[in-house]
Amino acid sequence: MFFWVKHWFARLRSRRRGEMGEKPLVNWEAIDSTLEKSRIPAVLMLVLVWAVCSVLLMLSRERQQHLVDWVDGQHAPYSINAAVDFSYADSALTESMRETARANEPEYFRLDSRLTSRINSNIGDFFLLIENRLADEARRRNSAVSDSLPSRLAEKASSTLAGALDREYRRGGNYPVFSNLLRQTLSRGILGDSSSGGRESVKGAGVTLRVIDSRGRTSRDTFALNKFPTVEMASELLATALFPEDAQCRSEFRQILRELIGADGNLNCDPERTEEARAKAAAAVVPVVVNKTKGSPLIRKGEVFTPSVREMIDAERAATPKSGLLEAYRQMAWSFFLLLAAVFFLSLVSSDIRRDNLRIVIAGLTVVIALTVNYEAIKLFGYLLREATLRYENLVIGAVPVALGAVMLSIMLDSRTAVCCGGLVAVVTAMMIMPDRSLELALRWVAISSVTALAVRGVSNYRSFFVRTALWVFLMTWALNLDVILFGAPEGKFTAEFAEAFWVISCNALLCAMLALALIFLFELLFNLSTNMALMVLCDCNHPLLERLKREAPGTMAHSM
Repeated sequence: MFFWVKHWFARLRSRRRGEMGEKPLVNWEAIDSTLEKSRIPAVLMLVLVWAVCSVLLMLSRERQQHLVDWVDGQHAPYSINAAVDFSYADSALTESMRETARANEPEYFRLDSRLTSRINSNIGDFFLLIENRLADEARRRNSAVSDSLPSRLAEKASSTLAGALDREYRRGGNYPVFSNLLRQTLSRGILGDSSSGGRESVKGAGVTLRVIDSRGRTSRDTFALNKFPTVEMASELLATALFPEDAQCRSEFRQILRELIGADGNLNCDPERTEEARAKAAAAVVPVVVNKTKGSPLIRKGEVFTPSVREMIDAERAATPKSGLLEAYRQMAWSFFLLLAAVFFLSLVSSDIRRDNLRIVIAGLTVVIALTVNYEAIKLFGYLLREATLRYENLVIGAVPVALGAVMLSIMLDSRTAVCCGGLVAVVTAMMIMPDRSLELALRWVAISSVTALAVRGVSNYRSFFVRTALWVFLMTWALNLDVILFGAPEGKFTAEFAEAFWVISCNALLCAMLALALIFLFELLFNLSTNMALMVLCDCNHPLLERLKREAPGTMAHSM
């Protein structure tokens, strides 16, 4: 059946006849006759097509191992796009939201009744000791507290301040105002120095707190930190209330009040309660779930690889179905039923092919070659996408030469066989790219291959075949995929995607035409096949054989013409 194999053996046979005068080792005429009547070549070719379809579908489902030795902080050597639709919990974003929730939770401050009683006692004892000092009865009436803080401060107070304090205390001038203000200030709370550290730097920054009173009750409302007086501020307010006009006494009394109140005040932060509330606020944050669609970029070439990117890619890997024995059976079953449907349809539209093993072999090999070329084209497109040479994954629909097998069979056999086999190639190739949504893509590609095959039938020269193939592939790909290019482009990126689509589809059309020409020429040599284009070449009067015929047998030449 293979012309060049038989030709080589025929030469060997004639040589052996001349040298040995024996019969040929192989009776090719008998073998030819037997093979033409046998179903074995047809069955073997169908099994080959089934095996190639199954293997290519299984290979297309295999997940490429993107990450080999990438480390955090490395610039990505190529781009990675999602192979499937998937969702994942973004731990980095979730943790950021939890930190925000913790930061927004107000601090908890506890009003200490023990410190409040101590401040009241210190101030009360101080006024009593001032009175005793002026009455010269301090040693007699206050011997028990002679070494206390109020006693020391009363002894250190100037005579002017002592007299002024005694007058206010005895006569009740501004003392009731001072006493009421002291009670209100203590009931609201005075911030201790440890709690108000750095307060001036955050003043007005929106720092809030909740107050826990002496009974353990927590306020429902939150309060601004700068609404609570510090020890210095409370001392200034109380001193001013008692001595609004006397600046000297006010200044001295303010220093005494600072010591009487103490550095701790009576309102201090409760770190345990604050941490508990912040932990609850962080735990209440729902993890952020991010949805990624198939083809969306996970990381682009040149971007920095981070733990969040690794987490996203790991989630995409986990969502990708793993190829196993069940998946292999599934792909084999799909390939078998698609091939069975193609054979049944072909037997209806072209009954002559069932009795011609050569036509079956040519059709089968063409399908195998077309599927292999399409698979490699998909791999090349993915490589260019990862290398950031191409940027839009949806343009794969215009980058695969799906019409290659159809245009070859339209020239070598007939248009009905070309349409049937081209449909099989289109469906299987669509399943390689989108196994879950292959119907729409398959219909687009069946239309492209069928129309192109009908457009090139009857072509009588190679140049016309090349032009028609390239032109119709280009026009049909644009016509049937324009909606994907128009509505699939990101916002503001239409011009860039349109330009990229133009070059992708143009290269696809030229590649399809060139491969078809080369493969048709190869089939003509292997199978001694005579296409219309080959016969037109033989009709060229300038052919060396016809020139010889003109010279040696002009009469035969005339009759032949």
